[in-house]
Amino acid sequence: MPDMPSAPGPVSCGGGGGKQGKGKGKAKGKAKNQGGSNTKGDGKGENKGKGKGKNKGEGDEEQPKVKTATQAMKTAADQILECRSWESTLASSDTPPALRSAILVDVTKFVDALENARKDVEDKHGIVFSQEDLAGFWAHWRQHMPPHPATDLHVPVGLAGDDTQYNLAGAKLIVNLLSFPLYNPASSKLCRWPYFVLRYELSIGERTLDPIWRVAAWSLNIAFTGVHPARGPCGEAWPKGSARAKLADKKMPCSYTLTELRGDWKYHRETFGLKRHYNANAICLFCSASKRRGSQALGTLQTSRGFHPFMVKLCSMHMSNLGALQWVNAGVLLGLLERGFFGDPVRLPLGQRLQIVTIRFRRWCSIHGVLQSQPFLTVGMLHLSSPQGPELTLKAYHGRVFVQFMAACCQALLQQCGNNDDELVLLQAVSHGFASWHLRLEAFPRVLTYGQARELRTSMDENLRVYKLLATRHSAAGSLRFPLRPKLHGLQEICYFMEQHLISCRFWHTFRDEDAMGFTKRVCRRVHKGLLEVRTLCRLLMRYRSEEH
Repeated sequence: MPDMPSAPGPVSCGGGGGKQGKGKGKAKGKAKNQGGSNTKGDGKGENKGKGKGKNKGEGDEEQPKVKTATQAMKTAADQILECRSWESTLASSDTPPALRSAILVDVTKFVDALENARKDVEDKHGIVFSQEDLAGFWAHWRQHMPPHPATDLHVPVGLAGDDTQYNLAGAKLIVNLLSFPLYNPASSKLCRWPYFVLRYELSIGERTLDPIWRVAAWSLNIAFTGVHPARGPCGEAWPKGSARAKLADKKMPCSYTLTELRGDWKYHRETFGLKRHYNANAICLFCSASKRRGSQALGTLQTSRGFHPFMVKLCSMHMSNLGALQWVNAGVLLGLLERGFFGDPVRLPLGQRLQIVTIRFRRWCSIHGVLQSQPFLTVGMLHLSSPQGPELTLKAYHGRVFVQFMAACCQALLQQCGNNDDELVLLQAVSHGFASWHLRLEAFPRVLTYGQARELRTSMDENLRVYKLLATRHSAAGSLRFPLRPKLHGLQEICYFMEQHLISCRFWHTFRDEDAMGFTKRVCRRVHKGLLEVRTLCRLLMRYRSEEH
């Protein structure tokens, strides 16, 4: 496992600094920097000499070092560039001789291109966030979260992962990602770093993934100390002259600590070997919504410094956008279709009426200035014959927009026929309730007030109450609409966590992680299957050289 991608420490907001020079001389001048960046201020500076330079200003405190994207890439790329023994590795493998030369040529091209690419990365991609953000993060943590051994200078780190299908044959890829919760660049491709890629067919479950997590836990513990290790995760000494050997026992620019573990329910189940999950009688890993009680053994990540079970968070995107909203949208849409809102159900087949739905949805989005790229709805997207009940399988973003459209349609139909239809009133209430909950969530900041968190929880409780009324009504009629599934309880847990810790769930959902999965599998499709994992990571590292990629 390569080193963690280097995220530099926070930028200090006090003191001035002259521009860094390449010489032995000093950068002098009356440089003041109110914003805290490591650049020349209003004064004049001079750079003299060749070799190492010093950086001084009027401030009493020295500016913390800030790693640029060039340095971040070099740290990870060195681990690949050290592996020059491809020829001997192939000679001792089962690779056919006719294929060895082709692989060597391919790997050499990747390594050379990687070396050139990391030199071309612009400094503007440095991973920087302010000292105030870091101080505010830990101040809120100490007040509302469980105890953590980190200091106020530790940089928070988040881990995430998922499996994703990368070709039409159904082959899957396991991808693990690293991120920094306080770093929020404009491009989603520069805020998630894949550090582990493996074809799903090569994994045999915990026996394959557990060693990976052991190395990840070791790496996180090293990052917590802020000192480069002298030996590897298994106690092995570094090769003499290697980049790791040269850095041994030297201080890192700053220290890091694990604070977030993101992913869908399936990912948490496989990572930590959870006995409480969506397919078990004990459905909740946080509370007693189960036939059994008591904690279960977790995976090896619990050995990392500062680990706490509350870091394992349920994702609001999977619980709501890809869960409850799919059932709500399907139930409300079928109710409107039966009432002839999108065309006469006697004269028009379902497929044509769904085309009318799509056209009206696009027109509604255009009128209200909502971006969308929704293709035409089809009968198959409703899953009417599913034993789990109908669900409208839209993308996460479109599902959230579509429920607002459904609420507007229900309101328009109620104005036409009055409030005599009890079920239509409930359909309007549940669609409008979920749409309003998402609007509030998007409007609130990362750190919530108690009133905001309470408002989100009471709103969700009311939505689930109406949902249960609809489920009871359809169950009595022999319908599978509005199924009662474990993800509904997951929404309750998410709202409870926000109320207890006053952190918006919008800042630990996996929208950006899914984006990272998307461009990772696009790269994976284009590489040769021999050494697929290495080639994929090489190409991903090269893509970080500019935002245009």
